[in-house]
Amino acid sequence: MIVEIAGLAASNTFGIYDTSNPGTYLQLFSGGATSGFRSTLLITFNAMTSKYSFLATTYGLDGDMDGFPDVVSSSGKIFNTNTFGYYLGSNAGPTFYSEASRNANGADQMVAYQGDGDSISINGIDANWGSSSYILAWEDKPLTGSDKDYNDMVVYVESVKPVPEPGSLALLGLGLAGLAAASRRKQKQA
Repeated sequence: MIVEIAGLAASNTFGIYDTSNPGTYLQLFSGGATSGFRSTLLITFNAMTSKYSFLATTYGLDGDMDGFPDVVSSSGKIFNTNTFGYYLGSNAGPTFYSEASRNANGADQMVAYQGDGDSISINGIDANWGSSSYILAWEDKPLTGSDKDYNDMVVYVESVKPVPEPGSLALLGLGLAGLAAASRRKQKQA
């Protein structure tokens, strides 16, 4: 995650869901994720079951100072396909989806910016923001009652192959999705 400015920062979660069965989802970041967290996603195909295994490993800071980020969590799920969408939710699961048609009133709770070949630096990590890299910016309250600033959670994903969907901007991916974290702030309460 790049930045989160939200009253819900401590409880927001981010992950992926199976587009053929949205009840199957895999959390990549929890509300406790802080600056420097990143997550990798490994996808494998099981020819015997014709299903896909998704393994997410989340890394935090190098607390033991061995030169490598510490593994914070690792979990997996079985999806029917290798096509997935992104969600923003809570510990109870997804609330908003990258597919607008899955959100209340078909609202776009997320906007996406595709890379154009620039180089970027996120929390000291240099990356190529190419055509397979995206910044996903989320609104964490229903649009009808929100400030519509789309900065409540901002996530950088790389190695994504978009799957077009008519009528909405859904980011669905194939391959490895890497997420880099830069900073996290809580919005001041008025």
